[in-house]
Amino acid sequence: MRQAFTVEGLCCAKCAAEIEEAVGRIIGCESANMAFMTKKLTIEAPEEDMERITAETELIVRRIEPKASVKRR
Repeated sequence: MRQAFTVEGLCCAKCAAEIEEAVGRIIGCESANMAFMTKKLTIEAPEEDMERITAETELIVRRIEPKASVKRR
């Protein structure tokens, strides 16, 4: 399953790269791609893991970029 998110409030490419790397390490995540210019985060994972991965992703984004928010596209 592929799920796309918008990460609003993202301030720099370094933070985008850190988010992509951290989300990609979540157990069950098959791939993560964070595009700084479009603020789009795309995650691929099994459907049964997506809710948990989404929740963990939101925590990761807030830890790396406290003022950012994650919204499903």
